[in-house]
Amino acid sequence: MMQHDSLVAGVRCSGGNRLLGPGEGAMTALYPSGKLQQCWLAGDQVVQGVPCSTAGILGFFGDGARRDGGAKFYESGKLHSCTLSRDFGPQHRADHFDQAP
Repeated sequence: MMQHDSLVAGVRCSGGNRLLGPGEGAMTALYPSGKLQQCWLAGDQVVQGVPCSTAGILGFFGDGARRDGGAKFYESGKLHSCTLSRDFGPQHRADHFDQAP
């Protein structure tokens, strides 16, 4: 857990938590190699050309659904998956985006 939002491998990852304190809340995971594996996004952002969404508190979205608010990456650094923040190609906002390595 990071104390503040931080840029990791070109992605702005969430840190801290207003309710739990600066050292609690969203987690960022790294592979043993030190490369980014997953992070909770600090706001909606375009990650490698894909519009990815962040989740609200406890992973809930405005529509009441609970989804993964993080972006996941392959060890190569390529985006693996996220929840879309807006329509993207044939997929719609809030759909789960997943791509092959």
